[in-house]
Amino acid sequence: MRRYPQLSTADEETLNALCRDDGYTVVTPELVVQTSNPNAPNLGSIIDVLQGSVAMLGQSIQVDEVPQSVIDAEVAAPEPGQALDHLEGQGAIERQLHALCQTAVNENSSDVHVLTTPDSTLFLLRTVGVRRVLTRFHNEQSAQNQPRQVGLALMDYVFSTLGGQDIKYTLPANDRFSLTLKVGDALRVFEWRAALIPTHEGPKLTLRCLTPRDKALSLEDMDLPAPYLSTLISMIHKRQGGIIITGPMGSGKSSLVYALLEKVDRIARNVHSLEDPVEFSQAFVSKTQVQPSVETVEGSGVKLDYAFYCKETLRHDVDISNIGEIRDTPTAREFCRKAETGGLALATLHTNSALGVAQTFIQQLNMPAAIVGAPDLMAMFVHVKLVRKLCDCAFSFDEHHQEHVIEAYRAKEVKDKLGLKVKQLKQLCTESELANVRLLNPTGCHKCNGEDKVAGESGRVVVMEMIVLDDADRQFIIREDDLGWKAHLQSQGWPDIKAHCKSRIMQGQIDILSASEQVDDLVPTPITDVYRALKEAL
Repeated sequence: MRRYPQLSTADEETLNALCRDDGYTVVTPELVVQTSNPNAPNLGSIIDVLQGSVAMLGQSIQVDEVPQSVIDAEVAAPEPGQALDHLEGQGAIERQLHALCQTAVNENSSDVHVLTTPDSTLFLLRTVGVRRVLTRFHNEQSAQNQPRQVGLALMDYVFSTLGGQDIKYTLPANDRFSLTLKVGDALRVFEWRAALIPTHEGPKLTLRCLTPRDKALSLEDMDLPAPYLSTLISMIHKRQGGIIITGPMGSGKSSLVYALLEKVDRIARNVHSLEDPVEFSQAFVSKTQVQPSVETVEGSGVKLDYAFYCKETLRHDVDISNIGEIRDTPTAREFCRKAETGGLALATLHTNSALGVAQTFIQQLNMPAAIVGAPDLMAMFVHVKLVRKLCDCAFSFDEHHQEHVIEAYRAKEVKDKLGLKVKQLKQLCTESELANVRLLNPTGCHKCNGEDKVAGESGRVVVMEMIVLDDADRQFIIREDDLGWKAHLQSQGWPDIKAHCKSRIMQGQIDILSASEQVDDLVPTPITDVYRALKEAL
């Protein structure tokens, strides 16, 4: 905290808090106001504090406009152990959490990371798959130069005040909470999952927004090729069997399940969905929120988890069951039971590919291979991911050698990426396939620039792979021959997720490096080249 011997302790603390939260303005030891923004949110309040002080009685306040770099250099984090002067009281901490979560909702972020160091707190948001440092909250207050105590106070509030837990910063903790936030002019309740984990510098808090801000996409919104659409629709109309949707966190699995259920006649067919939490409401879909940590009767040891509710719904004449996520063996067992007893069952699962579903069921969830490969049990495996979509300002591939493209990459200090993209695209595509390929514009435009956006890209598109199982596939599953199964699928002309990614690249929808962030080995390096490089380095 900057010291001002001329001011009272109260004025000094108020001034420091205002400057820290403003982010555009500082006050020198000589009580000269420096600002990089004449419309800074706290500038008027800072001037009022100085004008009301005894030290400046009868004097005019000097305000100098300076570059933001001067402000950044002058603003220092408070000393370790210093009191949280601008967040005194639970109400202020509550407002801080509200501002943080409202900012994340405004920017459609999936995750919030609060990192503490020995002397500071850092806020980061993950938006469209990219994590970045948050500089300002939605109310224009600075999110930078925050003391360590800010992060600790937020963790205490989330877990102790909201969750009623007695936490320790050296031990992990998990909980969830709800906040009423704005979406446009409307108020909505958003549910958040909170997780605390110790690090060598201090505890870290991760918040995941469990309530989507926008309505889920329809199948048509996903811009899938016509055969992909027709295959998905035909499978959701099957009368029995299991459909597994896979992908990493935030890959669009729940949105795909929602879109599939929208294609069903939900009056003629009884649909019941088990979710944690319930994300979207749908007409004529009964949705139950499971509570894996809550016992049916205290001390019984029986939890209100997926396996419990799977058994309960057997009595409710269900035609289509959706299990939000298969996490353990009991749930996997109940899923298979539902899929083989005359109903259609959907579920999501965390695997790295559609091929990995059977392996996960057998080796991790301890389901017998004979059951996973049983006739007519498993119907389809789908693996889905989201890749950032190129903005309209993208360059055509034919422009890659032109000066304005080279200068754009040089200006953002990523000139080496341009050469890498050109090299990889020439490896991936034939000359004719390069006709419609586009390259990300790293400087962006008015559409894609901004704190909540990625320069050169706007929104995301779906890429996926599907396996529609037949008896030949089931034989490979029973033998647990994963490599043989992959070779068999390839011999049948199976398009994996890399093929769909390449199609998006050829259509000029996505940048090759953004695609490579989500899909491994899109442009594989021959292992002989790897070994040769290793040997040459000796």
